[in-house]
Amino acid sequence: MIISASRRTDIPAFYGRWFINRVREGFCEVVNPFNSRQISRISLLRPKVDCIVFWTRFPVSLERYLPELSDRGYPFYFLFTVVAYPKSLEPRLPELNRRVAALTRLADMIGPHRIVWRYDPIVLARGVDVRYHLDTFAHIAELIAASVRSVVISFVDMYRHLKTEAARIGMLEPSAAAVEEIATGLSQIALDHGLQIQSCAEKNQLESFGITPGACIDHELVSRIAGKDFVKGKDPSQRKLCRCLKSRDIGVYNTCLFGCRYCYATKNGARSRERFRLHDANAPELIPPLE
Repeated sequence: MIISASRRTDIPAFYGRWFINRVREGFCEVVNPFNSRQISRISLLRPKVDCIVFWTRFPVSLERYLPELSDRGYPFYFLFTVVAYPKSLEPRLPELNRRVAALTRLADMIGPHRIVWRYDPIVLARGVDVRYHLDTFAHIAELIAASVRSVVISFVDMYRHLKTEAARIGMLEPSAAAVEEIATGLSQIALDHGLQIQSCAEKNQLESFGITPGACIDHELVSRIAGKDFVKGKDPSQRKLCRCLKSRDIGVYNTCLFGCRYCYATKNGARSRERFRLHDANAPELIPPLE
């Protein structure tokens, strides 16, 4: 079983102590996000866990527990998102230099081969144009190229709940011309820094720009880190274009505190803050099933 921690929230940033407590106890409980009466108990015992995939922007609450996780024999890697939008889009993220420092520390601890840089979602907004992305991507690549081996990109999907927010802050879905210019530029920058570049669940055809369709929970990477070969196949619970292996996600929507305006997993910042206040690091579930 592959554990996804998590597409729904940033466990390494805010819930690291809860996670290691659940590892010590050998299980966690997860409420179905579409049916609060349905609660699943997921084993976190080492023989049951083939690999853990962490999704994060700033893994400071988990960092101290990684040596213990390694000592217990758990294979894991990180999908580390590093973008650098204005505060109008990312109001509560730490400054870029702090996030880069966290990524560099992580690479020193676990090795660059166990960190995948995510530059996503790519959005256009007031003050964020094509040139902004090319310059920002190049700057970040210069800072972290020695600490990662690959980068995954995707362009924003305008989910229903994002459209009102998008209109308020001037966020746009990139045009075909913008996609071509950005993809061409990012591909060349990645090549210049020795980084493999792939796309994530991307509806735009980017192969002609040197960007192949990829997967975040990637068959080859998971197999290499876990030391066993997995059967290739798409997770049926994910989006149609997603190529990820099947996993069990242990996160909860509306529990991340970063408040990024383009986030698909956080619809309501006030609700996220309220849920965080209800969090108990010793409880079996991340957030009590209130609804």
